[in-house]
Amino acid sequence: MKNSKLPVKTQILYNWKIGGEAGYGIMNTAGPIFAKTLLRAGFFVCVYREYPSLIRGGHNTMQVAVDNRQVDAVYCLLDQLVALNTNTIIFNQNELKKDGVIIYDSVTVKFTENGMLDTKRIPPLTGIHSIARARKETRLRDDILAIPIAFEKIAEDIGGSKVMRNTVAVGSALAVVEKRMEECPPLLEIGKGVLEDTLGRKGEAVLKSNQKVLEAGYDEALHALSSK
Repeated sequence: MKNSKLPVKTQILYNWKIGGEAGYGIMNTAGPIFAKTLLRAGFFVCVYREYPSLIRGGHNTMQVAVDNRQVDAVYCLLDQLVALNTNTIIFNQNELKKDGVIIYDSVTVKFTENGMLDTKRIPPLTGIHSIARARKETRLRDDILAIPIAFEKIAEDIGGSKVMRNTVAVGSALAVVEKRMEECPPLLEIGKGVLEDTLGRKGEAVLKSNQKVLEAGYDEALHALSSK
């Protein structure tokens, strides 16, 4: 019997990751909403969650591979990284492809004038402080597109709570995907529908607030892209 060679898929349409502290709603809110939105838009997705073996806290990420054919694994190089905190820059920035996009929270992530990460803003005693300090020379890469968006401020100003920063981040991410991924339909209204199914049981006020901040994040990213 001859050995049959299965075709190996080396590229997908889009590879996305979001990172932040445990408790930022990455695993149960932001990541699933992003993945479900792309599913409803007609794509296949593969989701991979990663979190440390800590009782509490630590650095969490969720990765979503998107394609127009069945995808059964995640891929190493990212098209987009969403950073809700400084440690996501430290740990995950180098996973981005050249010309990839990083969207970061300009409220919590700061860079110096020469592009160095401001490590003074890394909270001490996070469980990974020694690793963060060891990599304190982290610099924002100059071969990627960086989009700073004030996730926390938008969430507080429009939604009334910084807890909704993850929804702002998803809105921003969807805008970038829509503009940079081939064959992508408009995603904002699809995302609002996913929010309705996900958060509708929490009441009209919570749902409407999240839909507003989703749209605000989306609009901010579109504006940032148009000025690049």
